[in-house]
Amino acid sequence: MKTEEIRDLMRFLKRYYSDEHPALDLLNLHNDRSNYGEFFRNLVSTPSKKDEEIAKKIYKDTYPKTSYKKLKSTFSSRALNTITFLDIESSKLSGLMKAIYRSYKNLFFISTLLRLGSRGAAISLARKTLVLSERYELHHVSVELLEQLRTHAMLNGQKTDFKKYAKGLEYAMGALESESKVRTLVQEMEIHSAKSTYIDEKLATKAYAVLEIIKAELNKHDTYLNRLSLFRLQNMYSQYAGSPSESIKACNAALAYLLIKPHMTPDSRTGEFLLYKLENYMLLQDDDHATEQILECAAYISEGTNLWFNFREFHFLLLMHTENFQDADRIYFQVTNHDRFAAQSDHIRERWDISKLYLDYFRSSEKRMAAIGALKRSYLLRQSRYAERVKIFPTYTKDKRGMNVAMLMLNILLLLESNKNDLVLAQAEALKTYRFTHLKPTNSHQSAILFRLVKLMVKYEFQYDIIIKKAKSLEEQLRNTKPSIGELKEAVLIMP
Repeated sequence: MKTEEIRDLMRFLKRYYSDEHPALDLLNLHNDRSNYGEFFRNLVSTPSKKDEEIAKKIYKDTYPKTSYKKLKSTFSSRALNTITFLDIESSKLSGLMKAIYRSYKNLFFISTLLRLGSRGAAISLARKTLVLSERYELHHVSVELLEQLRTHAMLNGQKTDFKKYAKGLEYAMGALESESKVRTLVQEMEIHSAKSTYIDEKLATKAYAVLEIIKAELNKHDTYLNRLSLFRLQNMYSQYAGSPSESIKACNAALAYLLIKPHMTPDSRTGEFLLYKLENYMLLQDDDHATEQILECAAYISEGTNLWFNFREFHFLLLMHTENFQDADRIYFQVTNHDRFAAQSDHIRERWDISKLYLDYFRSSEKRMAAIGALKRSYLLRQSRYAERVKIFPTYTKDKRGMNVAMLMLNILLLLESNKNDLVLAQAEALKTYRFTHLKPTNSHQSAILFRLVKLMVKYEFQYDIIIKKAKSLEEQLRNTKPSIGELKEAVLIMP
């Protein structure tokens, strides 16, 4: 196990630790003078420490690889053994999470007891656990339990029980297979945004086809997971098809469904669909409803989760669009200084880097306007951090499509302020290439108009009075045109 993985395990154990049967005594490890204590303190004190650094702290200036590897392996094993004794029941986790923990822990106990010859105890525990797994639709657990209970009925000649468990097993296997099929289809859609910001307009056609398959599966197995998959795909399809209002209806239907399944619904699931609503209100440029949605999302989405990072990204964009730069700066600091920020995907961290550049630009503009009443050149163009970022753009790959547009537009703004018109021409040419290569008007509504404004500026050789007159109709179009889902999710629309 890697050091960072052990460190993440420690964060988890500290949250749900129980001192009743500790395989690893976390309470006393801080003061333990043994090598285990030293390893633990170095592990949690500085997240950036690597194996060699930790080993030298423990074994002084030497690095005995065999001894350190054994210490690390033993520590990891003890930490994993502690999972069986987590204090889940007194935690604030949802009923579903508690049921999952109990069911899988019991399933391990049952399998162990059966294989070691304690069939009576195993079957008794299996019957109790089956009630739990069926209530919470944990079909994988139910399949394992029903197989053992059916076998036990066969061994004891219990024909009625055998038929009951065989029928239950057939249903559980069918539901499990259906959920697996639906989950695969949904993930085939979601995988497009896992490590990329690229949103392909062709996804609308595919989303519609997947939606029809899920509806057919629901007719056979109307399970909780299949029903949620339907709502997700309805939201996704309507977004891709350019109908955020229909997406909001799908989200409201999902939230209503979750209300009638309270025992199955953790806060994070409610938070997921509230976040989808936030996205859609932002697509509609309905800032008032989007702001209301921020408060609802914050009530259901736990800090530090992947959903929380996604939520804060949209929160940041809304604050930028409403010119609330001070709060946007606060959100940026909160996110980028979180101990789980480093674990986010590269493209997500890169989007935050670019967003920070925009934030610096607008905040510096505010200060300069307030101080002298007129906009002067930005210092950002002279920053080495910005210069390094500009060097790698434009990157002509689809997965960085939105980031390219954001960087090119910011660079044009800064170059115009600095009267570097020759360099503006080069950036405008890059935008032209992007327009015809990666950005189609059907999927880049506002970007297409923005590019036309830049083209107009170049055409009339930066003559301000002429450009102002010629640009009026395009500016009106830009104000009245709603963004596409790609423009919102690809970080094109950072500017207010």
